[in-house]
Amino acid sequence: MTSYSKAVPILFGCLAATQATAEVYYNEIGKKAYAQWDCAAFAALTDEHQQEGLKLFNSGYEKLVLFVEAGRASKLNSDNTNEVPVGILWNLTSGPSADFSIGYMWYQFLDNAEEETADADSDLSYDLMMSLKAEKASQIYRKKNCELLLD
Repeated sequence: MTSYSKAVPILFGCLAATQATAEVYYNEIGKKAYAQWDCAAFAALTDEHQQEGLKLFNSGYEKLVLFVEAGRASKLNSDNTNEVPVGILWNLTSGPSADFSIGYMWYQFLDNAEEETADADSDLSYDLMMSLKAEKASQIYRKKNCELLLD
């Protein structure tokens, strides 16, 4: 058996492993980006977690650019996105650019955080309502252990 004939099965084995890795890769990107942006949205509503929130936003943004570009290039399928949270997949929109889709996603994350921290008591003053919203967002941020998601 020649060296070449030994190398061919190894080469095909490496290519197969690369394909399997790509499937996990998009799942991992989607899951991590979702978690980072979920936390970044709550951090955006606080005073104390602004810096961490910005880092989480930027890291999630980088991942989502890769994810959205993969979607635009038809690289995403049910196998390599089966673990991606629906919050990413449902908000993956087509549009003139990847940034358009990503901007829409960020709006959805922020809207969800706003909704989750809203207080139904309309008798409160605006300042008190915003203070309560920030405190609730901070509690959610800590409960989710968002600091662990910082790269």
